[in-house]
Amino acid sequence: MAVKDLYQELADVPDKFDYTADHAWIEFGEDTVKLGLTAPASRCLGTVRYLSLPPRGARLEAGERCGLIASIRLCSDLFAPVSGEVVEVNTEVLDDPSLLLCSNDSDVSWLVKVRLTAWPEHVLTPEEYRECVGSAFPSHAKD
Repeated sequence: MAVKDLYQELADVPDKFDYTADHAWIEFGEDTVKLGLTAPASRCLGTVRYLSLPPRGARLEAGERCGLIASIRLCSDLFAPVSGEVVEVNTEVLDDPSLLLCSNDSDVSWLVKVRLTAWPEHVLTPEEYRECVGSAFPSHAKD
């Protein structure tokens, strides 16, 4: 990855979200949280060909498999960053996975809304997530 690309990735981590080391963003609402994929993860995936998400009413357990994403570059399980009940699924992103490329727009690219049953552990602040992304490329650290 070129240095300018790394700085673009780090700059594309908005302060409005909390994050996980597995490249999910969490947007806390009044009684639910929205979950989505971070911009660095979306760009790494490239064009998404298939997306599977848990249905409304499904119970999520943090760290457990909750879906599948397949792109032109890879196929990967999705893991729940939180525990709770899925109260809404973004059917628009299921119908058009290219919306994931708008990953920082929580009105467009969210995956599911969840009513928490436990407070999430291992949540990263935006700065901690930037450090996580930056540490993947230690030879390109800023002077």
